Amino acid sequence: MSELKKSFEIARDKNNIGLILPEFLSAKFSIVGVNDDTNEGRFSYALTKSPSNKEMCITVSENPKLVSFEKWSSVRLKGRQLLETVPENAGILIVYETGGDYITRSQINWFLEILD
Repeated sequence: MSELKKSFEIARDKNNIGLILPEFLSAKFSIVGVNDDTNEGRFSYALTKSPSNKEMCITVSENPKLVSFEKWSSVRLKGRQLLETVPENAGILIVYETGGDYITRSQINWFLEILD
């Protein structure tokens, strides 16, 4: 089990999402998206509905194989850079070999406030 996944379990047990932050910031993620030829070849995150359907989300994983899809690209970013670049209307779905975790947009905003 990854250190990030362990930190989510501890955070749930203690009802404190902030406990994931150290592991999240040091993790390196692969993120699903597209290279946008109409926008100077810049990378754009692929947005999908969140598990609760209440907001959009991006899909990421520490394991690049889990977010590797035909006709889709991916980039690798550290956790802090990911937090700073997630679209304002999106959360983060983190996928593991078994299961996943979700960070809501309001949690992302709180993390960014803490980091400033």
